[in-house]
Amino acid sequence: LRVYFLAYTIMNQADIGNELVLVAPEGYIFPKECQNFDMRLTDNRQMSPTESTAAAYPDGFVFPPPGTMCTGFDNASVVIRLPNGSGLLKNNYTLEVAVENPGYRPNGTNIWQFFTRVENENGTKYVDANRSVTGFSLDELVPLRTDEGAAPRGAPLSVAAAAAAIAALVLAPSMMLFAPAPR
Repeated sequence: LRVYFLAYTIMNQADIGNELVLVAPEGYIFPKECQNFDMRLTDNRQMSPTESTAAAYPDGFVFPPPGTMCTGFDNASVVIRLPNGSGLLKNNYTLEVAVENPGYRPNGTNIWQFFTRVENENGTKYVDANRSVTGFSLDELVPLRTDEGAAPRGAPLSVAAAAAAIAALVLAPSMMLFAPAPR
């Protein structure tokens, strides 16, 4: 899953317990151990020291900061916790994390939630929230129906038709509902 977002409100680096939370609709599962987790500035300005300085990032700026943790709960939510002393500036970010799609076409609402918060011993303070992000639709993949009896026995089969039939049989079972984000 790839999420592009703009942090409208900064997450103060002085706060302890800065977190990003993504909540999926019913049926989606984020595994306990995050897979394919990545977070970055969408514009990738931190890649070049010259551009980093021009964009007002400090020298040696690295995002995400070392120590950033991703935690799933084997349910529809995942939490990304920034290390103490780290926050988010107002910027465009990209978050990637693996999610298991439902094994069925969801019937309910297809609304995702995304918010940033500070979670520590003093309680929970919400920094920024979008509680109604319209999701993507899922289509159920059904087996390819073949009708082997349509051609008379002994009828010639062209090489192109044979290759297409073999490709359909080989590729159809291996297709995925939700492809992993390209790297």
